[in-house]
Amino acid sequence: MDLRISDKCYLSRELCRYRVLDPYDQECINDAFEFFKLPITLPPQRQILLSTVEVISVPPNKVGFIGLRSTWARLGLICPQTVADPGFEGTLTFEVFNTSVNRIQLSPGDVVFHIFYVPVEESVEIYTGRYQHQIGVTLPKSLKIPQQQV
Repeated sequence: MDLRISDKCYLSRELCRYRVLDPYDQECINDAFEFFKLPITLPPQRQILLSTVEVISVPPNKVGFIGLRSTWARLGLICPQTVADPGFEGTLTFEVFNTSVNRIQLSPGDVVFHIFYVPVEESVEIYTGRYQHQIGVTLPKSLKIPQQQV
């Protein structure tokens, strides 16, 4: 199934190029991105967070694998392998990186991703995580500080 991108995104701030990004500090995470509306021309060597238009519901007996469509990869974009867990519902947010030396145009409604579902043969836990029911492009949510063992 093809997935279109919405008209909103977060672009990594150029100012943060060599800054330490603390995954336990939500303010630090929020400050590393700037909100934009598409269309946008993604500069070389820059990260962007995109969201799908489609709201998906992954059946409890399947897992969804989401990938970048081939044409976009050939233009120089890369996207980490993304999995939609059984029971996930909402729009999907993706991190995309421009590896090319060229600027790449992204417009609302572009078919950038696709998803395919694979049956799960064993009993699985239904997703109830922090991104359940998200709508629109969602920034990373800070991790909880691990408890120190005494």
